[in-house]
Amino acid sequence: MAKGRNRKRTDATGRNPDAFGRDNSVVIIRRSLWQSPLVSALSPTARALIVELLSMYNGSNNGRLFLSVKDATDRLGFSDWRAPAAAIAELEAVNLITVTVDAYFDLKAGVHSRARAWHLNWIGGNGERLAPEALPPLDEGTLEPRSRKRLQRRQKALKRYFKEHAQRKFAVVDSTTLEARMPENRPNPTVVSTTLESENGQKLPNRQMGETTAHLSYQGGVGSASVWWTAETVFAARVRLQLAVLAWMAPQQLRAAA
Repeated sequence: MAKGRNRKRTDATGRNPDAFGRDNSVVIIRRSLWQSPLVSALSPTARALIVELLSMYNGSNNGRLFLSVKDATDRLGFSDWRAPAAAIAELEAVNLITVTVDAYFDLKAGVHSRARAWHLNWIGGNGERLAPEALPPLDEGTLEPRSRKRLQRRQKALKRYFKEHAQRKFAVVDSTTLEARMPENRPNPTVVSTTLESENGQKLPNRQMGETTAHLSYQGGVGSASVWWTAETVFAARVRLQLAVLAWMAPQQLRAAA
């Protein structure tokens, strides 16, 4: 490489802001953290708040993520502040976030206020996303009953998923190639219909109908009566009908000419 060449370096997020820009940055969460008991115990609102806080992180401002309850309410789309406030308390209870700067409000010399600042505990000093093992273990005894229920249900569902995935099994269909879900392997429907009576006055038995691309059904052959209602007999019937019409019209035309 030429000496003195300007080399582009990545920031704490592992991205190059000059090459990608702010609009093309990504939000990264470790899968092990997202599937850990820490997140399983959270409500859906608290999980959404994790994404909102992480979207504010730019690689160097951890601990200075200013977010008030009002802003969290607006970001999450709530009209009432109680649910976002409870979500913040949940994240604090499981040690995923920590307050670094408390809220401030002053009426002296004009109204001045500042939201609380947060530190994301699963992000290290160099911007690395830490595994859940690096965080304080979850104390289930401190959780509320509904949080414990969420934890148990989600961890049970994840355990079932991992077990089926390891055995290459799928929900509903136990197949490694999903052949049963392919349209061409689906069973053809049986069409029950009343067919035309045969010449001896007996009805032909109902048969399974073949399905064509034109959505037409045909009557299959039945033993010795397989010649009944075939393409050849239909064509012969049409010919006989045409000859009968011509035979009837011939005398009429002769009388008209006389």
